[in-house]
Amino acid sequence: MESVPVHCPACGRDHAYSAPAYPCPCGTPTAPSLLPGAPAVPVTHRTWNDDWVTVRCPGCGRHDQWPRPELYCPCGAVLRIPVRPAAPPDDAAPPSHIPLPRTAPAPRPAFRPAAVHGADDAVATAARYLRWLGYRDVVRAARPSPARIDLRAPGLLARVDASARATALRDVECLWLHALGASATGVLFSVAGYAPDAGARADGLGVPLFTMDAAGGPRPVNGPADELLSTGARAFPSEPGDPGRHTVRMRIRTARRSDLPLLQDIERAAGEPFRTLGMTSVADDDPPPLDLLDEYRRDGRAWVAADPDDHPVGYLIADPVDGAAHIEQVSVHPSVARQGLGAALIAHLDGWAAGRQLDALTLTTFSHVPWNAPYYARLGFRTLGEAELTDGLRKIRAEEAEHGLDRWPRVCMRREIPRTARP
Repeated sequence: MESVPVHCPACGRDHAYSAPAYPCPCGTPTAPSLLPGAPAVPVTHRTWNDDWVTVRCPGCGRHDQWPRPELYCPCGAVLRIPVRPAAPPDDAAPPSHIPLPRTAPAPRPAFRPAAVHGADDAVATAARYLRWLGYRDVVRAARPSPARIDLRAPGLLARVDASARATALRDVECLWLHALGASATGVLFSVAGYAPDAGARADGLGVPLFTMDAAGGPRPVNGPADELLSTGARAFPSEPGDPGRHTVRMRIRTARRSDLPLLQDIERAAGEPFRTLGMTSVADDDPPPLDLLDEYRRDGRAWVAADPDDHPVGYLIADPVDGAAHIEQVSVHPSVARQGLGAALIAHLDGWAAGRQLDALTLTTFSHVPWNAPYYARLGFRTLGEAELTDGLRKIRAEEAEHGLDRWPRVCMRREIPRTARP
């Protein structure tokens, strides 16, 4: 694996950084090509172009947008690692959009369009179309949104562009970012069509694009839209209070003894993304030992998210700590990330804790890792001040510091359990 030396200009530390490799859709491991000798640049602000880099797959030649490599120095500085520009694409022009064949007959009647005379009609038609695709509880935004989200449903954010101009690249990126933050699918409808760069970006990000003519018939114009039309809104039955998005049929159940080695595999895989932040000791940390996992299982404090074959792909273990249910660990395999499984596991714990008259859920986590504290804040957790820490949480933090986790900023967080949820 390619490795480059990285010098932190803030504190003078020297590091060795290796870019993580992720599989291209063709299966070939792919990573940005690092630029040896170029100085790392401290991150002081973020823009889309700075945070993403074009990477070419060495196997199939496909070009995709990947997160730009960054290293988190223990001093608190975030360093952007320079990369070589991707090799240009082949001279052959890319094929125009070719609809995917239906893999199975659509289990729904034909959509009945209605004439579109203005923006309100376009939004109403998009809402009917999304319900036709299988999304439940599709509602219109009560007031204009700064993110220009027109329609919402569990696991869905949709925008309807009824303007006379082609929908721009920025519109696609903004919808994708808001959907990513909400663990939802973003769907875009446009009356005037899409700018070429907007369509290309949507293909790379997996954003379904539809056009809408005056007759009110939405039409898919990219691969993700074809897939959505073919499969519909695939969802598994949610647990009570589950706010997440689920695109595969899974269920939450208690852990079994036979699951425990798989939970260790999930933990190892879930640790790999920390390498992208230079947190290699976290990525290399051993998973919980089998005897400890079995103790949680025997006590009824271990749950898994299981796939259609009943194989665990995520898990959560918890402890009662000072009148709250403390999330000792919640992990989801990266292959099913951003599908609401972490939220579903936490929602399940909410019900378990309420049934035992516990007041809240608590956890400890890294404050600046995007899928840690910022994610939990979106789920309703708040960061606790030092004076709010209970004796049990202080003990947990001391054990984490002894384990070396305080090399990076960590916080304690808490989410109250509504009194109406308690028996």
